[in-house]
Amino acid sequence: MISLRFNNNPNLALDIFHTLSVGYEYSFLENLIIKYILKDCKNRQEVLNKVIEICGKPNTPQKRYIHAITYACSNKEYRDKAIYYLELYLNNELWEEGFIHKFKNIKDAYDIQKKDHIYDLTKYLAEIYAKEYKFNDSLKNYEKMIELDPYLPFGYSGKVSTLIKQHKIDEAIFFLKKVKKSKYYIKNEEYSPNTWLIDSINNLLKDCINKKEKNYVYKPRKNNEIY
Repeated sequence: MISLRFNNNPNLALDIFHTLSVGYEYSFLENLIIKYILKDCKNRQEVLNKVIEICGKPNTPQKRYIHAITYACSNKEYRDKAIYYLELYLNNELWEEGFIHKFKNIKDAYDIQKKDHIYDLTKYLAEIYAKEYKFNDSLKNYEKMIELDPYLPFGYSGKVSTLIKQHKIDEAIFFLKKVKKSKYYIKNEEYSPNTWLIDSINNLLKDCINKKEKNYVYKPRKNNEIY
């Protein structure tokens, strides 16, 4: 049942946040309350601002999570806050209800869900750092993604993209060739690699070699120092 309290109410804040996604259903009363709360919101960002307003101070794991994902989905002028709250959340107690969906008492399932949760938030953080031209911080988080799940291509592609932006194409090529020799790429007794990862690594390497041959130089869109 939805609470009628319109402040310091993280559950209601999450319900409002989820109105921006598909696949969430609400009762007739919940729909009425949410519609009333959002009646003056003219755009997506104003809805996100309402989420923060209703959530309350980020003094619990759930509230820190809500601040983190809300600012991560906000417009570019909120990137500093997105970075702050993503770092705050990831470096403190996690909100277990945010990632435990089932099999709570099965250790492996719990560990996998926790890892996936951290991975998703780290991906937000890496991408926002990159958009702010803070490439060392971005690189650190892409490397954390690779460590968390070396079977997914997102960390590799993010790291390579960041190295290119730092004018380190040779380092990116060396890194990808090293990946092609790793157990995550080569079929072995323990692991048969998925074609998604193989194709991603191959395409990244091909793109890097092509950029090197054309003497590609990354040029940022704004006059920021490249870290």
